[in-house]
Amino acid sequence: MTIQPVVSRAGDNQPPRFNAAPILRISNYFTGRDLEIDLISRAISRSSNNEPRRFAIHGMPGLGKSQLVLQFSKLAYASHAYTYIFWVPATTIEKLTQGLTSVLYLVDHKDRSDPDQALRLVAARRWLEMSPDNWLLILDDVTADVIPFLREHLPRENSHGAVIITTRTVQVANEIVDAAAQRDCILELKALSTEQSATLLIDAAGLGESGEFDRNSIEKLVNQIGCLPLAVEQAGAYMKQKHIPANELRIMYDENALDSVINWENTLGKYQKRSVLAAFSTLLQDLDEVSPDTRNLLSVLAFFDPESIPLDVVARGAERSKRHLSEKSPGQKASSIRRMTSKLPWRRRKAMVTDDAPDSTLSNLSKSGSLLSLICSKELMREAMNYVEKYSLAQPLHGNSPSLHIHDLVQLVLINASVSSQREQEHHALAVGLLASAFKTIKDPRSPQCWAECEIYVPHLMSLQKHHPAGMPPSREFMDMSQDIARYFHKRGRYNEAEALLIRVLAQREKAAGIGEHHPDTLGTVHALAQVYTALGKYDKAEGFFGRALAGREKQIGADHADTLETLYRLARLRHLQHRYDDAEELYARLLEKRKVQLGAEHLDTLDALEGLAH
Repeated sequence: MTIQPVVSRAGDNQPPRFNAAPILRISNYFTGRDLEIDLISRAISRSSNNEPRRFAIHGMPGLGKSQLVLQFSKLAYASHAYTYIFWVPATTIEKLTQGLTSVLYLVDHKDRSDPDQALRLVAARRWLEMSPDNWLLILDDVTADVIPFLREHLPRENSHGAVIITTRTVQVANEIVDAAAQRDCILELKALSTEQSATLLIDAAGLGESGEFDRNSIEKLVNQIGCLPLAVEQAGAYMKQKHIPANELRIMYDENALDSVINWENTLGKYQKRSVLAAFSTLLQDLDEVSPDTRNLLSVLAFFDPESIPLDVVARGAERSKRHLSEKSPGQKASSIRRMTSKLPWRRRKAMVTDDAPDSTLSNLSKSGSLLSLICSKELMREAMNYVEKYSLAQPLHGNSPSLHIHDLVQLVLINASVSSQREQEHHALAVGLLASAFKTIKDPRSPQCWAECEIYVPHLMSLQKHHPAGMPPSREFMDMSQDIARYFHKRGRYNEAEALLIRVLAQREKAAGIGEHHPDTLGTVHALAQVYTALGKYDKAEGFFGRALAGREKQIGADHADTLETLYRLARLRHLQHRYDDAEELYARLLEKRKVQLGAEHLDTLDALEGLAH
């Protein structure tokens, strides 16, 4: 490898050098890729202008794109080629935002805690553009959806910097790297050679220690599974665990080839795809025999964002759900809900249509009592994580905040297996139940003190939506959690994200059986969306949504209800922003009279209405 060291210019005012890439994820059996590493090194060491060099690696899942760039970062850092190395998951705008703004924390920037997210993104870009030290920014698994965001927020100058991306498609690679000007800065990663794959399998299976193996049989096996590094290493792990010779494992693949295949963007033939899935299927079947609960847990966690699944969050959700189940049976819970809500006139319509969703969730959770017990037990969870690590199905990361990393290929295989077994809806519902239950433990999602905690949930909510089973209506708790996170976006000034999320929730509530356009929950979403449009300066849209929310709330819960008065107040403020002062005065006067009667003349809300009227 030809990576030349550089002299760091980090002085007293500069942070110490670091490599923030998760190099612990590098396989113990990483092999080959010397030519690719040299190619990357040569390509990003040349710069004819003051712009950061860019390099793109593309290819299907399982080829080892992330492993390659992690290995490069490790070697480059060890050779002092870079003072700072940053690692940013890039599948969604939410992940990119988290990753790019984390640059400020890593370098101890003065704006790292600024509540204005746009300012922090600009500050991160400017730091990269102004740094006098060599830095490397790695964007892992870039998708087409984030290209406009990257165009705005990637550093545009500074020859001391370099950017490497991994992506599945050549189209994304060409968008990020100017292919016409930098033809040598795009690498299509191929499968390992048969010889390299055989070496990888021998190492992973521990066959090299005894020397008792048939090289020809090993090579036939790795060709059978497409020489994909991930699949080869998993096959080796299975052989090591079960002491299976290569020729017998190859027969198993032949006998258990799957009928259905996953479309890997047509980069591999049908035969190879079937072989890869068969390798996963064998591992999953064996895990199911050893620990059905661990297999079930993995199927549920597959619906979370696979980059980093926070096991402490999952445990909080399970503990809360378990307590909830122990308090009352689903039937008793439904009965008490109906009794309580029937006493509230303005809640009667709502009570008749919302009990089904909680009952359904409780039913799913009650059927999975053993799974909840596993998650709630630290000892059982450690045992489960040992199983998934032993079979190379996921990578647990231990520490104060334990997490689980699932390769995207494994995630897709797990979800495909849930579909095939007709348990997709069950597993997805359990994932929603765990995440939503954990989210309810956050004291105040709108408080700045809770923002860091809220952000943890964002990629997992998006993943649950992305993998939502077709034909399965979203549960009420999923819609409620989505709306709460949209409110969090609103408080953070992430108005476009809040708008997109609320539009989705509104459509879901309007179509949900028993809820519809006039339900109080739907009107709450309408009100929240109107607030976002006000913040965006889209006053005409805000007016329409506030008008709908006000009319609906007056009819459903009464003109004097606190929620109705809140909408009236927001509409009055909007009229003021529109310079429609007469209309604003009329609304403030209505609001003032109602609050005087309900709250008294000295109440803060009453005084707030009085202040609005004075203006």
